[in-house]
Amino acid sequence: INAEYMGLLKLVIRMAARSGMNVMQSNGVKIYDLSLGKSLPQFIEEAKKQKVKLKELKEYRNRIELIQDFQFRTVCNRIQVSPDGKYIIAAGIYPPTLKIFDTAELSLKCQRGIDSEVVQMKILSEDYSKIAMLCADRNIEVHAQYGKHYKIRIPKFGRDMIYLPHSADLVVASSCNQIYRLNLELGRFLAPFDTSANSVNTICFDKQVGLLAAGTESGTVEFWDYKSRKMAAQIPLPDNNRSFVEMQKFGEVTATQFSPDGLQIAIGSENGKVLIYDIRYPLPVTSMQFQYRKPIINIKYQPESKKLFIADKKIVKIYNDAS
Repeated sequence: INAEYMGLLKLVIRMAARSGMNVMQSNGVKIYDLSLGKSLPQFIEEAKKQKVKLKELKEYRNRIELIQDFQFRTVCNRIQVSPDGKYIIAAGIYPPTLKIFDTAELSLKCQRGIDSEVVQMKILSEDYSKIAMLCADRNIEVHAQYGKHYKIRIPKFGRDMIYLPHSADLVVASSCNQIYRLNLELGRFLAPFDTSANSVNTICFDKQVGLLAAGTESGTVEFWDYKSRKMAAQIPLPDNNRSFVEMQKFGEVTATQFSPDGLQIAIGSENGKVLIYDIRYPLPVTSMQFQYRKPIINIKYQPESKKLFIADKKIVKIYNDAS
């Protein structure tokens, strides 16, 4: 879930409403049937009957075209939209495959076989020409426009990865206490961050204040100053004086995300609980509990609509960021 996905979804809904598509309503929720509509030969026949050009038909101009073969045989692990909005890059199985779709042509641009399942993926450029993938076989694959460019092995299995454009660093959370840093400009690893936990599940970066947040399997979040490479603070969850039983109730931290202004951080646990902290205050300002009590897998802020999206393995909830 990110701003690009929401923009595409809003565009599809507006086009569906204008084109007079079949709309069903259930429990106050509108369902648009994107597959129902006239085919190209039907549009051509209608244009001949009306004695107009095809592009002059309003229904034809407002039609919705779907990307063909937009699927994987088994499952899609990761999907991202390029910053320029022209390409959709997806990784899935089986076999492990990377697919790049062209949104202008509504077709598959290219397909690449990869050695292992993708755990995390980051786009390094404005288009599809530079991609980094954290793979399940302890390797980071860097792809260029022509295909696989380089492959480097990390000491432990990776769990999450982010890219910091200002320093050209790939930051990797792993199944040990260390956070690895691979500098793409120098082509080598930098000194890692040594956390106090046994392993790190998720990481995110606050570009406003230069803090790296690491969610651990111990149920804590550590904040590292990226310039000084020292730990600046730590959030014990759910409070400063919790007992071992309270820590077990919250469980491991599985998702973290800073707000666009950098002053708040949302933290999700393996038990479906989400806490929102103000980084200037040690106690949570908001607490939410998902009914299925499944691990929170993703948290995203959408600045344009001022919404907060939180997803577990079953549902996605949308909250007003202000409230």
